Amino acid sequence: MPLMQSLYRHGATSPKSQRNYAGTDGKIPILLVDGSKEKRQRIISALNNSKWEILEAETGEKALELIESRDFAVVLLDVRLPGMNGFGIAESIRLGGKSGSLPIIFLSAIPAPAGYGSKALALGAVDFLFSPLMPNVFQAKVAVFADLYLKTETLKYNADRLVEKARKKTDLREQVQTHLQRLTGRKESEARLRRSEERYRRLFETARDGILILDTEGGHIADVNPFLSDFLGYTREELLGKQLWEIGLFKDIGANQEAFRILQEKGFIRYDDLPLKTKQGLSRDVEFVSNAYHVGDDTVIQCNIRDITERNEARKAFDISQESLRQAKKMEAMGKLSGGIAHDFNNILTAVNGYADMALSMAEPEGKQYRYLAEILKAGERATALTRQLLAFSRKQILVPKVLRLNAIITEMHGMLANLIGKTVHLQQKLDPDLGRVEADVVQLQQILMNLVINASDSMPQGGGITISTSNAHLDGAYAARHPDLATKDYVLLSVRDTGTGMDADVMDRIFDPFFTTKEPGKGTGMGLATVHGIVEQSEGHITVESTPGNGSIFRVYLPRTDKEEDITVAVPKAEDADDDGSGIVLLVEDDTMVRTLVRKVLETHGYTVLEAANGAVAMAISQTHEDPISLLLTDLMIPSMNGRELARRFMRMWPEGKVLFMSGYANDSPSQQNLVEEGGRFIQKPFSPGELAEAVREVLNRKTLISI
Repeated sequence: MPLMQSLYRHGATSPKSQRNYAGTDGKIPILLVDGSKEKRQRIISALNNSKWEILEAETGEKALELIESRDFAVVLLDVRLPGMNGFGIAESIRLGGKSGSLPIIFLSAIPAPAGYGSKALALGAVDFLFSPLMPNVFQAKVAVFADLYLKTETLKYNADRLVEKARKKTDLREQVQTHLQRLTGRKESEARLRRSEERYRRLFETARDGILILDTEGGHIADVNPFLSDFLGYTREELLGKQLWEIGLFKDIGANQEAFRILQEKGFIRYDDLPLKTKQGLSRDVEFVSNAYHVGDDTVIQCNIRDITERNEARKAFDISQESLRQAKKMEAMGKLSGGIAHDFNNILTAVNGYADMALSMAEPEGKQYRYLAEILKAGERATALTRQLLAFSRKQILVPKVLRLNAIITEMHGMLANLIGKTVHLQQKLDPDLGRVEADVVQLQQILMNLVINASDSMPQGGGITISTSNAHLDGAYAARHPDLATKDYVLLSVRDTGTGMDADVMDRIFDPFFTTKEPGKGTGMGLATVHGIVEQSEGHITVESTPGNGSIFRVYLPRTDKEEDITVAVPKAEDADDDGSGIVLLVEDDTMVRTLVRKVLETHGYTVLEAANGAVAMAISQTHEDPISLLLTDLMIPSMNGRELARRFMRMWPEGKVLFMSGYANDSPSQQNLVEEGGRFIQKPFSPGELAEAVREVLNRKTLISI
């Protein structure tokens, strides 16, 4: 039934003779304010009531024009609008004359930020709804105010009739006014106001962000919610009436007073990351947003405080892990390059040093050729040491891991290290007597310790102190998360601290790079710490450095702790004395022609018959077709068509009495020497001298049984 017909049914004399109290065709007018036409259409479809007339406004200005020109049952208001936002429109409605009591329902397509709900209620909104809207619930909420509007219009219509009669009967005026007050639903309005206040109070009390209410004059705390009180460690009574800078929440009092002045002037202030102190002295990071807004005739300031400490810590941890990952990738790339270079150089140096050694043995000791050859050999040996450092950095060297006690190694090396660094540097030890065991290569551990001590000594040209300390350590998940290459487990920690000149951040960023040095030209290769880094990484450990200019440095090496029993060192008996000349057939497998030619000549010089192969396939063919027993397989670990270890397994199946000697300048899969021995072989590192090769061949051929070393 159209609204005017309804009014007429309730006693109106004639709809045409009265002013129009409803919308077009007597429908109940509802104002929908939303910047999106598509959203407005969805909302209108959701309401779906033929008795309601939905008027649309896409901006706040248009909405205020419509409100000024006519009455509405309720305003459906989006928070986010172009130009004037929903809060601004609501405030203008409340400050308006006849529209001051117009019901407002806020709508939002996304969850509102902290404080939006309480702000909306403070502006007199009757509800705050979020998408997706449930049509039945949404229609019911709007119907409440549509029905209220209908009743109010009926009352107004009847009131007009009474006023008309009052013109003729002045003695009925007071009765009409009383009747109007009673019928306008004053009690219902008061109840609605109480419900609104209760909703706001519930939001305030249960919010999981801190909320402060301040007065605008002096910034005194007028109210505080329980969450903030608990978060700060103060009781509500301790906070009420105080100014923020009085209770020591924020360190800089002057800056806080200036911020409050800006807030008074502009009505808004925000800090995305603000340090705060609790009553117990704990430092927390908070997001601080403060708004000044009107509540009736008063202006209040609401401060929303959100704890972002964990978020900041997570962000810092992520940044550290990304930097660790970047550093690890850089070191891995440099390691691959260094390993490849070392492999090629080792083959070249094997030939250079080998031929120089052979030529030296044939030269007259007093002649110029002998001296020249000796210098060539000396330079080759220096290059050999450098390539071995490159292999250590690239984690491609062959290790001999043993279960051992780090304290024993440090104690044994103390005297040698003290002599090495000189009397101007004081060397002391602080060793944990309950230190756990590690499984590592003892020679490489000695190399780590010596390089770190020498590096520390070089940073103290005028003298100073070095402290070597050990302890047990457990790296937890948080630390491991910042270092992707590290596992959460127990470690043995070796620390080397010095009182030297220290380093800045740029130097520390490159400290483990190969060939990087801060020393004068000619006083260092820049491979000492790069070697340490490679050995530690290959041993499944971790190394860190802390330093600042003028405050010395501390290097920490974490090595995995093991529960295995300590290895008992057993002396390996040497091969029985033999003449320089040997006998037997040697199958030589080497893809580098220079090295293969040199090795063949050395072995033939010592009386061996040599069968040559450039790859695994040729070697297997020779093994299968050769009639006489092959005494020894001498093979490089990395050969074409088949790696040396697989070739050795097949060779031993065909020649069970045969022996195996591996050689390599580069171990791509980083096998341990122990594994090679257990497979029936021995290992000789390139580059080697002719004498070292001959001795290794004799030892393997004369070995009666296989033993573990």
